[in-house]
Amino acid sequence: MISQLDLFNDPMQTLPAGTTHREDLIARRLWTWHRGRENAIPAGALAKSAGISTRQLRRIIHKLAVEYGFPVATLYRRNGRKEHGHFIPRNEAEALESYKPMLAHGIGIITHASRLIHSPRLAEISGQLRMIAEGE
Repeated sequence: MISQLDLFNDPMQTLPAGTTHREDLIARRLWTWHRGRENAIPAGALAKSAGISTRQLRRIIHKLAVEYGFPVATLYRRNGRKEHGHFIPRNEAEALESYKPMLAHGIGIITHASRLIHSPRLAEISGQLRMIAEGE
């Protein structure tokens, strides 16, 4: 499912020249200090260390992952408590641990949107995504 190249090549080399100072700072901190689930850093601590708000951090994390393909994982629970944190996965198991809650969250958002505007097409997409999630 996830190639070794995706997880173990230096993603810093894939960041485009146009990244902002903050984007570069967050990416470098994650790659240098927060590889592996056990080294996940709470979002608030990462934001504070970069001198930004957690909202700004969420935007940067999203941009790093979606636009630049940077392999940022999100930790949703730690030691039985709900705790958001970020890390670079070391292996497929760690990546999947982040992937499944993200997929479920995305399905929930699409379902909500489909019901809000009564969209049969969005409802169909939501159902298809549920089938994919259940099959994995």
